[in-house]
Amino acid sequence: MKCGELGHRTQSGTLCGYPIVAGQVGCPHHDGSGRAKAFQTKGSIVRQLNRLPQNIQAGTLATVEQIRQVYVDLLNAAMTQKNLERSRLDIAVKILGGASTLLQVEALKDLSETIMRAEGHGPALFVLEGLKTSRLRRLPGVPA
Repeated sequence: MKCGELGHRTQSGTLCGYPIVAGQVGCPHHDGSGRAKAFQTKGSIVRQLNRLPQNIQAGTLATVEQIRQVYVDLLNAAMTQKNLERSRLDIAVKILGGASTLLQVEALKDLSETIMRAEGHGPALFVLEGLKTSRLRRLPGVPA
């Protein structure tokens, strides 16, 4: 049975579609008991409790150690905090993944620059490597 079958309408004028049990005088919004307001208040209180801890919210992500610390804080919060907002936790983990990816890109850029600088000395390095790996013979006339 729907609340609208008892004549209750929504603010837009359509019949209320809230399911009710036979014998009820209406849904929580239309029965006059104030239950709807109580539901909304309770939901608001629970929503306020579902936050990430303050030390996680204020974390900076400039170094690997800072990212690691925020991961540890998130893990501790997930394992110990009863009213943790899961959607915020999921977003925080995604942000940490992005921050660590940016740090990896910076490290690869530094490595690439080092390799580019070393390429100017390529022929000399090639000769040294060749000397290390080849069999050398004494030149004729050179004392042992």
